[in-house]
Amino acid sequence: EKLGSFLVNLSDAEETHYLRSVIEVEQNYGSAAEFGNEIGNRRSQLRDIVIQTLASKSSEDLRTPEGKEALKQELKERINSVLAKGQIARVYFTEFAVQ
Repeated sequence: EKLGSFLVNLSDAEETHYLRSVIEVEQNYGSAAEFGNEIGNRRSQLRDIVIQTLASKSSEDLRTPEGKEALKQELKERINSVLAKGQIARVYFTEFAVQ
């Protein structure tokens, strides 16, 4: 499921940095058939969660593969905490650029 593209200011104090990203999520095996509909119906809420999470990071947080992986895990946990019909198994960045 595509959550769409995101452009956010990062939380750097010294200079302004932006993150441009496209994010997709993969449904956990065994999630209810209505799971795709729930993602669609709650897209605004899920996008808000993603934007808040991304904007809380600094460019330094996202420079390393470990930092990106930690962000994926945080997004997965925060999104799963509000879902009722199933869970997401993975978060994918199909575009990711810090400027």
